[in-house]
Amino acid sequence: MSAQLGLSWWLYAYTVLTCTADIVVDTWINNFYITRRDFQERTLLVLGKKLARQKTLRWRNLAFGFALFLPWLAWLCYEAYVRIPAPKNLGFLVGMAVGGGVGFCIGFYIIWRMQRTNDSLLEEIRAIEAEE
Repeated sequence: MSAQLGLSWWLYAYTVLTCTADIVVDTWINNFYITRRDFQERTLLVLGKKLARQKTLRWRNLAFGFALFLPWLAWLCYEAYVRIPAPKNLGFLVGMAVGGGVGFCIGFYIIWRMQRTNDSLLEEIRAIEAEE
């Protein structure tokens, strides 16, 4: 970003830090918050609570991510407009808008599917508990 486009190193540092933090939190929520061991050893009540909490954590992470993303986006647009020469900056901004829109749709679809999987597991747990 900085060497190729002439954008500030502060923007680059903010980008790296926020992306790294988001990856760490996403990995923890989706891979380590609920483990195979939970499915094997926990009671259905405990597992159901963890699944519901995982859904809440995902939405909170998404909201926090947007809170960090919006200032970054404004900062990136400003720097692209100011630092990239006139004919190139419009193409950069249009490409960023198209890529961002496609990325948003794909990312939201993935989150929606993960939440739907949790919902179906919670429904199965409720059905099993109702039988008992």
